[in-house]
Amino acid sequence: MSTLDRGPRQLAEAVLRALSLAVVDVPMPSALALFFDVLYEASFRTERGQPVLCSLLWQEPGAFRRTPSFSPDQLPLCGSYVAFTSPVPFGVGSVLNLAKVLDPQDAALAVWGGEGQTPHIHGLVNYGAGSSLSAPAEWEAQAGVCGSFRATILGPAHLSVDAGLDYPIELKRNTLRAHAQSPLRRGPLRDRLAAALRTLTPEVQAQLPPELAASSFLDAEAIPLKDGSVFRFEYDWAGSLEKLWITTLTRILLKIRENGGGGAVLITPQAAESPERERRLQVSYALEFSGLQTLLQQRGAFWMTQFIQAAKALSEQPRTVREMRPEELALPEPDPRTGPVGSDHEINQAIAFIASLSRMDGLLLLTPQLALQGFGALSVGEGGEKDVYLAGDDQATEANLSSVPAHAFGPRCFALLRQCSLDPEALGFFLTQDGDLRAMLQHEDKILVWDPVRLPRE
Repeated sequence: MSTLDRGPRQLAEAVLRALSLAVVDVPMPSALALFFDVLYEASFRTERGQPVLCSLLWQEPGAFRRTPSFSPDQLPLCGSYVAFTSPVPFGVGSVLNLAKVLDPQDAALAVWGGEGQTPHIHGLVNYGAGSSLSAPAEWEAQAGVCGSFRATILGPAHLSVDAGLDYPIELKRNTLRAHAQSPLRRGPLRDRLAAALRTLTPEVQAQLPPELAASSFLDAEAIPLKDGSVFRFEYDWAGSLEKLWITTLTRILLKIRENGGGGAVLITPQAAESPERERRLQVSYALEFSGLQTLLQQRGAFWMTQFIQAAKALSEQPRTVREMRPEELALPEPDPRTGPVGSDHEINQAIAFIASLSRMDGLLLLTPQLALQGFGALSVGEGGEKDVYLAGDDQATEANLSSVPAHAFGPRCFALLRQCSLDPEALGFFLTQDGDLRAMLQHEDKILVWDPVRLPRE
C-alpha cells in the first residue's frame, strides 16, 4: 500500500477521537492504524468476482468471558461469542478467508490488539436473526460491553465504523465522512411516514382474539391492585409500532445496498387501482404482496398479548406492592427482536424477497405499511416538475437548502424525483450502485433531497 494513501490513517484518527468521548479502552494508535490499513487493502479484493464484505468488532477477549456480570437487557445485544483455541494472526489473508463464511449483517470477527501486541482475531461474534431486526448501529450501543467499535467493509475502498456517535464514520475512496443527515429519524420525512402509520395500532389490535382486543388493560394508564393501591404506567403503542415499521424499512434499504445493484423505492399510500396512480406510473409487474406487513402485525399482536397477560396477572396478584419483587411489578415492553416462534426467519425472508425486486430497472413500489404493489414501475406522468433543493440538515431548514438541477441526479433518480413532484404524499429512496443513499419528498411546493443519508440508530 502506498505510504501516500492517507485514507485509512485519517479514519483511524477519526475513530480515536470518537472513542475518546466514550467510556471505553482506547486502542493504541499504532494498532488502530494497522487495523484500518489491513481492512482498506482487503476491501479491494474480490471473491468470485464479488467484493468481500466483512464486519469486525474491536473487543478485549476477557470482556466476552465475563457474561455473568452482564445484565439481562445487555445479553441480546451482545449475542454469542465463540473463541478460537489459538488467536489467528490479523492480516489481509485471514480476514478474506473468514469473510467467506460470515454474514456481515449477523456476525463479526472479534479483534484485539493491546499494548505491545499486534492485532489478532480471537473469536467470532454471532448476533443471530433476532438482532438483525435492529439497526446494525444498535448492536454496539453499549460501548465497552459489546465492543469498543464495529468496523464493516462495505465495498472497494469503502469502510464504515460505528464508534458510539449518532452516525457512522465512513471512508469512501479516500473521502472521510463523519456526518450526514438522518431524515428517517427526525424532520419532514419522518413526520410524513409517522402520519401515514397512524392506523397501525387499530390494525394490529384487530389481529388479537376478541377477548384480548376488548381488554381494558391495553389502553389503561393505571391498574387497580387487590390491596387497594393503583399501579400507574405510561406506554405508547403507536410509537413502538411506528418504530418497528421504520426499522423494517431501514432493513429493506440495507438489503438493497447489500445486493450491490442499487435501486429506487417509491413509497405511496395511493391505492394500486387508483386513477391518479395510473396516470403517473406504468407498473411493469404489478402484484399484491402483504406478507411482510402481516408478519409485522403478528409481531405487534404478540407484544400486545404479552402486555395484557402481564397486566391481568398483576391485577390479580394477592400480595401487596411492598411484598412483591421489583421484577413482578415490571410490565413487558416491546422488543423488536422478539415475536412469535419462527417469525424472525420469515421476516428476514420477506425482506430479502422485496429487496431482490429492486434489481429490476424502474421503481419498487411499496405502501407505508410495507405492502408490495409492484416493481419495474416507469414514470409516464407529465408536468408537475418543481424546484429541487438539497437539504443541509434533517429538518430541511430554509437557511440550509441549496438549489440543484433535477437532471443532475441521473435518469433513474430523476424518474423518482418526478414521481415525488406528481404525488405530494410520496416518499422516495434511491440507492446508487456504490451504496450511496438519497431520500426525497415534496414539501411546501419544493422537492427536498437528502444526500447522503445515514440510516437511524433505532
